[in-house]
Amino acid sequence: VSEGKKYPGFDRIKNMKKGGPIPRGWNLYAGVDIGSGGEKGHPAAISFIAVDPTYRQARVFRGWRGDEIETASSDILNKYVELRGQLRMTAQFYDQSSKDFHTYATRMSESFQTSEKSHEIGEDILNVLFKNDMLSIDDDEPELEKLAVELSTLKKNTPKNKAKDDFTDSLRYACTKIPWDFTVIKGDLPEGYVVSKPDQPEYVTRREEVLKSMALHEQALSDEFEELNEQYGN
Repeated sequence: VSEGKKYPGFDRIKNMKKGGPIPRGWNLYAGVDIGSGGEKGHPAAISFIAVDPTYRQARVFRGWRGDEIETASSDILNKYVELRGQLRMTAQFYDQSSKDFHTYATRMSESFQTSEKSHEIGEDILNVLFKNDMLSIDDDEPELEKLAVELSTLKKNTPKNKAKDDFTDSLRYACTKIPWDFTVIKGDLPEGYVVSKPDQPEYVTRREEVLKSMALHEQALSDEFEELNEQYGN
């Protein structure tokens, strides 16, 4: 049944679970796929993920896909802010091919980081997460059914311009930049993750690269806001 699927690691029975309140102390991430909108274009999509403090367990707890809706970058940003509400995000990522989105976000003092665009990396990480039951989707959120359908039906050989993968893309953008702890996995690790031998307590993984990237991004934003304050005042 899974032959030819892009996400064979996803299993509706195993990976769709009852939601509920997000536990205190969990970290919140989001991914935004800008899309092109309209009846014939790719819809925009937004995914919200809650990750436990050990970075070994996570839930997709909220999301949206704007089917057949004409949207501009500013519309997507406003929709994101509406969905996020009062949540305090750890990090939020966007499709950097949309320069307008970044411009609008900066004007609204919204801190977004660029996404990892590689399909190979993103698909590998999502499959490992689902296969090892590290990531689930809240089944009591009706809009997330669209995400489950995408994950269940996407094929490897479907051309990108015909693939219904926008919700999944927003999920990829967030998950590829989350510093997961894959040391608990006994099977194959996602591409780029290397764990040292048992007698060597230190290990090198993409997790460290992600953490370093996030720190550099936060410093760059701080410098940018400081420069703006010097020019225009607080």
